[in-house]
Amino acid sequence: RHTIFGEVAEGFDALTRINEAYCDDEGRPWQNIRIKQTVVLDDPFEDPPGLADHGPVEHPASADAGGGRLEDDWQPTEEARPAEEIEKSVRKTEAQSRAVVLEMIGDLPDAEARPD
Repeated sequence: RHTIFGEVAEGFDALTRINEAYCDDEGRPWQNIRIKQTVVLDDPFEDPPGLADHGPVEHPASADAGGGRLEDDWQPTEEARPAEEIEKSVRKTEAQSRAVVLEMIGDLPDAEARPD
């Protein structure tokens, strides 16, 4: 089902991070995982003539992840928001959660109810 393309000899921490990635029901990670650098520790084969002329000079640009996936360099935007805005958002979410619980146990007729 999966292609084997090498063996990890060093850097098992990277392999552990890959194994701990959040995945969907089909086993695909939600955030793309890209191997950006490798080091060949033991290459038993001779390089064919002219191989170095065909290698890329730089990494290709990342394509759109599509399908609701996150690119490998995605970071949460929480740090870009002011602390007051984050606090307000957290309080609103907590209040909504509490209202839903009160509605479920029958102490509130409707979670969306507002005081007059």
